[in-house]
Amino acid sequence: MREVLVSLLVTLFLLQAATGVLLMAVYSPSTTNAWSSVWYIQAQAPAGWLLRGLHYFAADAMIALGAMLVAWLALVPGCTGANRRRWWWALTALAAVLAAALSGYLLPWDQRAYWGTVVRTNILARTPAFGEALRRLLLGGEAIGNLALTRFYTLHVMVLPLMLGLLMFRKTRIGRSGVVDAENAQDHRHTGHRLTATLVGAVALLGLLGVTYYSHGVDDHWLTAPADPAQTDYPARPEWWALGLYQWLKYFHGPVAEAFAAIVVPTLIVMLLVLCPYAPRVLGARWGSRAAGILIVALTLGAGVLSLSAVAADRRPPAELEGAARERQHGGQSLTAEDERVLRAGLFHHRRERAQREARRAFALAQDGVPPQGPLAMLVGDPQTRGPTLFAAHCASCHRFDGHDGTGWVTGEKPTSSDLAGFATRAWVRGLLENPASDRYFGLMLNPEGEPAHTRMAKWTADQREGCSTEECRRTLSEDFDAVAAYLEDESWHPGRLTGGESAKAVAPAVEAHAPDGPRVETDEDAITRGRQVFATVCNECHGYQGLRRGTTKAPDMYGYGSIDWLELMIADPAHELRYRAAGREPARMPAFQDRLSEQDRRLIARWLHGSRVPGAPEAALRTPSTE
Repeated sequence: MREVLVSLLVTLFLLQAATGVLLMAVYSPSTTNAWSSVWYIQAQAPAGWLLRGLHYFAADAMIALGAMLVAWLALVPGCTGANRRRWWWALTALAAVLAAALSGYLLPWDQRAYWGTVVRTNILARTPAFGEALRRLLLGGEAIGNLALTRFYTLHVMVLPLMLGLLMFRKTRIGRSGVVDAENAQDHRHTGHRLTATLVGAVALLGLLGVTYYSHGVDDHWLTAPADPAQTDYPARPEWWALGLYQWLKYFHGPVAEAFAAIVVPTLIVMLLVLCPYAPRVLGARWGSRAAGILIVALTLGAGVLSLSAVAADRRPPAELEGAARERQHGGQSLTAEDERVLRAGLFHHRRERAQREARRAFALAQDGVPPQGPLAMLVGDPQTRGPTLFAAHCASCHRFDGHDGTGWVTGEKPTSSDLAGFATRAWVRGLLENPASDRYFGLMLNPEGEPAHTRMAKWTADQREGCSTEECRRTLSEDFDAVAAYLEDESWHPGRLTGGESAKAVAPAVEAHAPDGPRVETDEDAITRGRQVFATVCNECHGYQGLRRGTTKAPDMYGYGSIDWLELMIADPAHELRYRAAGREPARMPAFQDRLSEQDRRLIARWLHGSRVPGAPEAALRTPSTE
């Protein structure tokens, strides 16, 4: 068994070395190019997916085999007597394999790699006396950047492979005279069996790697979105072999306790393993020879239980349990420990799903080329990625987007303003005309005295209905509402089309093809034209159009209503003359964001709100001369 494990380790090391050299020919170790080069290997280079797949899973296999070798030596021959050199070799080899895996973890420079390295180096910094110095030495400074990536790359491709190579050579070498050394004399007599077992094991292992790869496919399990130091809520989790330690650290709080759990206890365990050959001198021959086995069994059971606990803690809770916990949270009730666990697990899955969406989006954007500034620039300037995040951070304290904060998370606070999912679409406007006082629209908005802040439109709607005493009048009113909704939706795509505005020629065929109600038809054009006429004769009494109105009541200007320009001005300055103004009977209640958000960020929110109305619409649908 030991011979097979050692031979498989050597085979995997050679596989890692071969695939590593090929990967080095394409990989670029810089924060600007690292993610792009790994993406190219995985998605573009011929057989790059296979090359990286073998390298990726062979690393996990080496860790598993190294652990199995240590366990075998502890349980069967023991670590004392003539076996102590094999024991120390196995421990050193396992440590080198773990170090190689950890150093290679940062190289893709994606979210998973970056935040995993942040967690590990922060743990290292807790080492008493010299922890922070070690961290700075490893990173080359305070932050994880180019210098840290270069040092990890050097460790991964030169220092640690050289160390592992020397270990493998030491274990398999034959003396110059053609006779193996004393330690390997017995192994030499079984070379034929060992080679047979190695070939069978290597074939089986390669098959396992292939099956594992195809079960995952080319997805974010291998490469997540580009590293973003500003996104501090990434749901970082360790690899399978470190889950037990991750769960162990959860039980300790405070700097001293965390240092004890993360540094002192693991160091003591490593020292016990290293000193195991001397156990008979302390415990006696009987118990000393069994010390390593007992310790390995205890560590295996403990790590297994802790790992299962970590998996169970992150398991997605049933929807009904999560919903009930949220209701208690929203109602201000005391939460039980189970409620808190359910909410934590729900938050973890929400963040993980968001990370997966961002990874898929990054892959899609990279197909069109990565900008010179680096891959993160793709996402920072992408409304589909950045828009919901900005909305959640700055808008979701009042608004909702289909009941959530824009990223899919249902916050614990109650909204105080309208739900903006589908804003300015036909369905959204039609619902507004039908019942402006609904919680989806103006119903939640209150003035400083706690009274409804916007009542004029609700009163107007009620007056229109009261003025209809016949069924024919009510039907006509409903058709007028439908027509106005169709017109305003059309206005949000190409302002001024029915009034000869310049943006009439900006209508992209892609927008028409992806419109929520399908391609335009003649009857739809008739409805839009009728809606424009109703607006000009009825709505224009209050609402302006390019600054003009028929009446004296000042309501928001509807030129380009719901377009990107319209939304951007609303976000920047709700009290603008073309929006809700700062004074009057129903002034703006929304704060201005022109000094809180940059013009680019305001534009990203507006483009996301505008584009999210058309799921799957091409990027061209977001770009018209009126918006860019």
